[in-house]
Amino acid sequence: FLELSLRQMSDQDLRIRHAAADAIIGYPGGPSETIPMLEKVLGEEDAFRRERAAVVLRRLGPAAAPAATALVRAAQRPGTTNAAFVRALVAMGDRAIDPVVHGIERETLENLGPSHWAVQALSGMGPLHLSRFEGLLQSESKAARLAGLETLRLLGREASGSQKKMEAILQDSSPHLRARALAALMAVSRRPAALMPHIERSMQDADFLVRSEATAAVAQLGPSARSMVPLLVHALKYPSPEVQIHAARALGALGTDAEPAAPALSARLRESTGALRAAIIQALGRLGPAAAEALPELTLILDADSDELRAAALQTLGGKIGRAHV
Repeated sequence: FLELSLRQMSDQDLRIRHAAADAIIGYPGGPSETIPMLEKVLGEEDAFRRERAAVVLRRLGPAAAPAATALVRAAQRPGTTNAAFVRALVAMGDRAIDPVVHGIERETLENLGPSHWAVQALSGMGPLHLSRFEGLLQSESKAARLAGLETLRLLGREASGSQKKMEAILQDSSPHLRARALAALMAVSRRPAALMPHIERSMQDADFLVRSEATAAVAQLGPSARSMVPLLVHALKYPSPEVQIHAARALGALGTDAEPAAPALSARLRESTGALRAAIIQALGRLGPAAAEALPELTLILDADSDELRAAALQTLGGKIGRAHV
């Protein structure tokens, strides 16, 4: 009967699939018999049957926790749609945390972002397990530390009590972790402006990833970060285009508080292209009359090939700079 119900899980008719799931969940032998069978399905080549097995395991909830390792392996398979597996792991609760973390220990840091199935599963378990997530920050595994950071980041201010432990990652040997720690701190802090000392140090970090995250953080703070203008001006000349773009956006976010940066922005406008040029144009538009020396270059951009650049230049010329010199 159980084998038959498992086969019916992949039927084309939705009603049959639901009936099969109900039959498996209500099987008299209970989870001790159904879970091993579902684990076998999770190891099959048929992606749809694997997903259906995950759906049934989700409905079994914490009782399905023995299948967490098999679920993790299934979620890691190429071409897998992970939503069903994430929901099943979340339903299993804290007993699924260790299998999830073990499953990502060899994951590359570049792949382990907020949308990664493991981070989604951990954050989906909610702030009830904050102490477990904080514990990941002290793991020997870089991937586990990053998963902890990204999980706390997604929990937002519900994880504000973890801030001190997160700050320790700003000293990590990995620039990727230092950068993500700053992003996570911005998300969980109830007083982001109090992070200014950390942001200032990060803007002088040797690695472009950390500097880029720091300049992006300044843009989020807005006028409260006016003391950062000199560092942002310096960042406009940093070799990384990403850092330069974030610096221009941050200066724009400061508005007229960034007026001392007008000469530097105007100079970079003449030398820049693409996304950086667009960011500088927009920043100049927010500085107001202080950016008047950029008017000739902005006028020339009206003949550029790029629609985006022409639109940005028009908007800036029609703003405070242009009106002040009509």
